[in-house]
Formats: sequence, C-alpha cells, structure tokens
Amino acid sequence: RSPAGREIEITVNRMASFLRKPLFLIDYRIKALNFGGPVTLTSTHNAEVMNFADKCDPRLAQSAIRQLSVTSCEVRGDESYIVSATNQSGLSVCSGVKNRLSKPCRKETYRQGNAAGCRMETDIRAGETISLAKYTVLTDSRRFDDCRAAALREMERTAEVPLEKLYDEQKAYLDAFWKNAVLGIDGDADLT
Repeated sequence: RSPAGREIEITVNRMASFLRKPLFLIDYRIKALNFGGPVTLTSTHNAEVMNFADKCDPRLAQSAIRQLSVTSCEVRGDESYIVSATNQSGLSVCSGVKNRLSKPCRKETYRQGNAAGCRMETDIRAGETISLAKYTVLTDSRRFDDCRAAALREMERTAEVPLEKLYDEQKAYLDAFWKNAVLGIDGDADLT
C-alpha cells in the first residue's frame, strides 16, 4: 500500500530450467487493486556481488568479501551482459538479462558503472494484471570457450520463448522424473 492508499498485489515465480540449463527466469505479476494510472518498473542487473563476512565469527572471518571482479558490462539493445572473473582461479562467468513486459511500454535499458538496468513505463487499469518476465542466462568458462558469446546465443535461443512454453517444458521434465522416482512418507496420515 502506498502512502496515497494505492494497493497492488505482486506474485513472483522463479524457475531454474532443467532443460535449458543456463536459464533462470523470474516472473513478476503485478495487479492494480484499487487504482489505475501510470506505472514504472525498474529491473536491475548487478554483478558487484559480495559475500557476508564477520570478523568475530571464525567460520566467516577468513572469507573474502568479494570473490568476483567485473571485467565488462555492456548493453545491447534491450539486453545487458556482465562478464566477471573469479579472483582466485581466473574462471569467467557471464550473466545476461532481458526483460519482457506483457504489454507495450516505453523501455530504456542503460548501463551504470558495472551494472545495468531497464526502466519500463506503461499504464495499468484497476483490476488489471501485467507481467514482467526477467530472462537471465548464466554461462561460464568451464563449460564454454567464450562465456559471453555463449550467453548471447542462449539469450537469442530462449528470450522469445513464451513463459507458458517454458513452464510446460519444466512440468513435462519433472513429470517424467517423478514417474521413475519412488517416495514414501510413513507415520503421518496427512502426508501420505
């Protein structure tokens, strides 16, 4: 609820694909409950990640806070790609992000230092639900000779696939997996 009393309902689904292994998907559904008007959505892509460390905790005190260093950050149309290298081994990882809104919008994808973002502006009606699909591909130098080129290929192969098709693929994979798995829970009648 906003200070002006505007209310929205947000549902978030996440999926790490078992069939398209580089794909990680976040699906945001935004429903305007009691208002209509302009809405701005901002999605960020930031590879400046840090580990938690605590000098008073012997389990964490020796751990380096930053394990990755960004080597490149670029915006290509409405996609962003960040390549980072591990500080110890020198292996590389590339993350690519593309945001797709379920309705026409004014979209700006931008770079800001070693991060990128995408700002989308559109209108929403009271009771309407819009969705934002954040397609993320992750590739690395252990599996690909050129992790950046691999991320570009994976994004091209995946980002135009409708969400429902990706969910259906995942469901079919899991149905086949569990068909061959046996699991029993004894002791609680409500769980069997």
